[in-house]
Amino acid sequence: MGKFFGISSIIALTAVPVILWLRIEPLALRFGGPDLFLISLGRLAALTGIVLFSLNLMLSARSRVSERIFGGLPRVYAVHRTVGALAFILLLFHPLLLVSRALEISLAAAAGFLLPEGYLAKDLGIYALSLMIILLILTFFVSVRYETWKNSHRFMGLAFFLGALHAFMIPSDISRDTTLRYYILFVVSLGGASFVYRTVFGFWTDRKFEYEVIGKKTLLDNIIEFTLKARKRAMEYRPGQFVFASFKVRGLPRQSHPFSISSDKSGNEFKLTIKNLGDYTGRLHEVKTGDLVTIEGPFGRFGYENLRNKKQVWIGAGIGVTPFIGMIEKLAKDPDKDYKVDFYYCTRNAKEQEIIGNLVGRAEKTGGFSFIPHYSDEYGRINAGFISSRTKDAKERDFLVCGPPALMRSLRSQLNGIGITNGRIHMEEFNLN
Repeated sequence: MGKFFGISSIIALTAVPVILWLRIEPLALRFGGPDLFLISLGRLAALTGIVLFSLNLMLSARSRVSERIFGGLPRVYAVHRTVGALAFILLLFHPLLLVSRALEISLAAAAGFLLPEGYLAKDLGIYALSLMIILLILTFFVSVRYETWKNSHRFMGLAFFLGALHAFMIPSDISRDTTLRYYILFVVSLGGASFVYRTVFGFWTDRKFEYEVIGKKTLLDNIIEFTLKARKRAMEYRPGQFVFASFKVRGLPRQSHPFSISSDKSGNEFKLTIKNLGDYTGRLHEVKTGDLVTIEGPFGRFGYENLRNKKQVWIGAGIGVTPFIGMIEKLAKDPDKDYKVDFYYCTRNAKEQEIIGNLVGRAEKTGGFSFIPHYSDEYGRINAGFISSRTKDAKERDFLVCGPPALMRSLRSQLNGIGITNGRIHMEEFNLN
């Protein structure tokens, strides 16, 4: 399955209540005048908005089903952000479109319609929307610590609960049409269950593991490699995947952040190579051998073995090299003569490439692996011209890319420009919040 199947599913699930709504009354009664037209649009906005809100809670649950449907967690979260924005816009326009009838009376009547007035069924909707607005203001316009933002986001479940109560208590098409009512109840129940699963029972999911730090190594001034060992149950993973890790260190925020696994599969142990990129990662030097780590995962479908085409180009920029380290280890240990890989490692200078040590040399001995270093201090930012001048058959290959989002967007556009379609460009980025 891929991203387009997932998006098609969302569109279909959102279209169902629209179709059910259209069959309840003749269209002439729905759209027989400007006022009725706006009111009908307001009702449709509510139906589609509550469905998208429910689906968004399902997407945020980090389930295997969502990963399989969309082709990896990064894609799930990209869709999650878009669906969340659409749900909010629709739910915001729901009361604004309905207020047209009150505007015919006076501005005061319209204002009164948008404010609580002691009618619980209606007021619940106002409370839900107000809470959503506050939470989104915190997200986009107020600079708060990650931990504060994450905790505040839990109140989105309360907004959803209040909104769902409003939908079922207020006299509406939902209350008078059995089929529509049960469909909305079904979708809302799935959304609510997903939220409870993620926030209340998340610790007991089968994708959480307890590990211990058994090794810590400073690779560069701002990059640390941690070796982790399972305390009991070990996690099964493939090279190229990533995990959410929460280090249990006194004074360190109990936050969960995504990090690529930087090792091949090796029993009860694996490695995380982490760069200081902010408040949380900047404090990971405080982690000591013997400290515990909660691991959730693995996630992602980024990996050379997931592709049918065995002629590939790998591009790792900066700390974006980490998923490739395990992949190179796997290729070095388990050589496959059918693979033909050109690996571009992009850093500012040669010193920064010490992070991969002698690993590349081992892989090159397999015969099908070529290492091509790129130094931005010397060549500038890597581009499609640099790649096609060294990989002559670039148009026949699949590309795996991991690095800063701006670089990946630029590379995608350039690769498209030389005839490489998006279906052959596979990117991993951790914009998951």
